[in-house]
Formats: sequence, C-alpha cells, structure tokens
Amino acid sequence: MNPSPKHLAALTALLLALTPSQAATFEEQRTTITASLETQSEQAILALLTAGIEENKPAPAVALASEWLRRNLPKNPTLLFLAARASELSGETKNAVSFHQQALKLADPKSPEAGESITAVHTLLIHRLDDAAGAYVFAQNEAARLAVNPRFRQFDRWFLDQAKTRNDRAAFAARLLTTIKAGTSQDQLLALHDADLKWLLDSIRAARYDILPDRFSPDFTATTRALAAALTSDEEYRLLLDWSVSVKAYNMAKIDAKEAAPPIAEAKVLLEKFPRYAALIQTDWAGGSNSQHYRDDPKKYWLHETEAKLAPIRAALAKLTPLDQTDLLRTWGTGYYASGPQVITPAEVPAFILANKDLTNRRTGPILTFELDKITPAQAGITYASEADLLNVALFGRTAKQWRDLNPTLDGNMRDHASIEQLLVLANLESLNAEFIHMQLPPAS
Repeated sequence: MNPSPKHLAALTALLLALTPSQAATFEEQRTTITASLETQSEQAILALLTAGIEENKPAPAVALASEWLRRNLPKNPTLLFLAARASELSGETKNAVSFHQQALKLADPKSPEAGESITAVHTLLIHRLDDAAGAYVFAQNEAARLAVNPRFRQFDRWFLDQAKTRNDRAAFAARLLTTIKAGTSQDQLLALHDADLKWLLDSIRAARYDILPDRFSPDFTATTRALAAALTSDEEYRLLLDWSVSVKAYNMAKIDAKEAAPPIAEAKVLLEKFPRYAALIQTDWAGGSNSQHYRDDPKKYWLHETEAKLAPIRAALAKLTPLDQTDLLRTWGTGYYASGPQVITPAEVPAFILANKDLTNRRTGPILTFELDKITPAQAGITYASEADLLNVALFGRTAKQWRDLNPTLDGNMRDHASIEQLLVLANLESLNAEFIHMQLPPAS
C-alpha cells in the first residue's frame, strides 16, 4: 500500500508532537546552525527539521540535517524519523528509506513511531522504488526484532508470498516461527496461515537430494523443528513436519559422509499416534518419492541402522486397517526398493507368516519371496490353505468352514460331496493356482 495523505499527516503530527516548539523561524534557525554546524546540539537539529516541515521547507532542512548527521551520531530516533519525513516530502525516497531504517535501530520496536517507519520502509521500497528485493531483505533481516510491532506483521502475507515465489523455504519457515514468537495465537495462525503451513510441508517433502538449492542447512532444519514444536494445536501436522525435515536432513548428512543419527524417535512417536504413516515413513527412509533420481546415494543412508528404522514400522502393521496393511505389505516384496534392502528377507518370511497368519492367510495378503528349498510343508500349507478357500468360494460358493456350519450332520467335507465334473474343474484350478503361487503372481483384485 502507498502512504496516503492522511497517513503522512498523522506521521508528521506524531513526530512534531515529540519535539519542543521553537519561536525562531526556519530561516533564523538555519542561519544560526549554518554558522556553527559542528557545535550544534541534537535538540537544535530536531527544532530545525520541525520548522522545515511546518513551514514547507523540507529540502533545505534535511540537507542541513544530513550535514550534521555526517559529523554526529544521534541518540534520539525522533531526529531520524523527522529526517525521513522531510526526505519524503522533498522527493528523496532513497534517503527517506535510509533514515527510517536508521531510526528503527534506535527506536523501541513496539512504539508507534517504529510502526510508522516499518510501514514507510515497506511501501516506499515496494511502490515508490519498485525494489521488492530490498523490502524482502529488510523484512528478513529485521523480523526477529520488529515482529513485536503489529505494523510489521501486517506485511506477513506479502513476505510469505515473496518467499514462495523465490522458493525460499528457509525464510518462509523463519517468518512463521517469528510470527508465533511475536504472540500470534494458534487459532490466528491456523486461520491466517493454514495454506502456508501446508506449502512448507509439501516443499520439504518435495526437496531432492541431488539438487544443490534443495539441500537443507542446519539452521533451516533447526528452525523448522522449532516451528513444529510451537504448533501445539495440530498434533498430526506437528509430528509429520518434524519427521519430514528430520529424515531429509539425516539422509542429506549421510550422503555427504557426515555423522548423523537416524531420527528413529521421531518416526516412533508419529507411528504411535498415526500408524497409517507407516508406508510413508518406510519410503522416506529409502529416499522418498524421488529416490529413483538418486542412483547409488540411497545406499549411504538406507542401509544405516536398517533394523532400528524398520522396527517401529513393523510394530505399526497390526494397527492398520486391512487395506493399509495390504498396501504396506506390498512394499515388502523383493525389488520394491531397488536402492536398498528388502524389508523382510526371504529367510525371514516363514517366521513372519507363522507369526501373522491373519495377515497372510487371505487373498489380499502380501506377495513375499520364499526360499522354496527351505520351506517346510507345514509352513507352505499356510499359503496354500488360503488359496484353497479361495477356490472353494469360486467353485462351491462358500468356504470349507461355512459348508461345515451348514451341514453339521454330513461326514467329510464339501469336496467329498462334489460331483465328478466339479472335482475335475477343481483339480485343474488347483494346478493352475499352485503354479501362480510359485511364479509369485499377485492376487487379482
């Protein structure tokens, strides 16, 4: 927004009210000060600027004040506020911005005068000088100190939009954290910045390890984790943000051959609260959705403490819905992660099946690789039993147990009471299905 005449008049009145009135005219003061500029007091320069603005002579007033400022360091920010105002009135916009910025270094950041200068710096740079980059740098450098002033937070939206355009996720996260520290409530934060928080998470998750500008700095990681900790009203987002930035930072450190501890605690707490993220966490350990671009780099992190990484994922399996269990188990097959280890090795499959019969003994169970020469008949029977019931339903319309429940007085099983034609069809289906199992073909949906 451009400063309106009403806004400028209010600023002038505010600043003039802070300076004592002088009986001498501007010209009288100017003559006296010019005769002995170096020995003039700060109060005399304040009076000169006040008279120059009141008598519509801002240009000579700020020119003389500038000469004095080149020789002296002011202690009163009001002098610099008035110098900035006189520069604005004189059309010296760059000088006005400079004086406002100097004034802000001396002023109480919560004061109304500071608020006026904050607004002036932004609007003059953006609208008068067409220098959005300058305003962006100013806002970025001064946010920690000036965010306590409500006028500064009025430019949050502008700054965050600029950061998005520049893909500057570090400045973006820092601004959101500063906003919270300045006193923005959780309700206000979600109302004003819900889409911004989503953008930050999506940006982090989309970051690639093989593109240098996408790499995370330690400061960015620390800032984002601090931001996550401050988001007390949305536990799911808080835990997911903390996990996402932590695992990416860890993987990047391992790629660079640096010592780094895997964020297992972050994964564990997320899965304890929200087990449906098991597949996402597992894929993040393997390099994320862009891992096909990383060539051999995943071997630098995926193989590091693999068992400790996978333990919370395996523990979450029983808490998932059947559909989520199926999706997760499909990722445990051979070659799903070309860049790293199989989640369950062929040697571990028999023990897993025996311990999780309810997961594997169904049509939507996982397709896991067996070491066939080491599978006992009893272990193999678990897989074939589930397929047998599938064929029973296909041919007879019910499972073996359902048939027994319906025919408690009959001896044997339903196949003992099948026709010759049904038994021939069943034999052919069993032969084909056994071959499909050996070929590790996935079940039809």
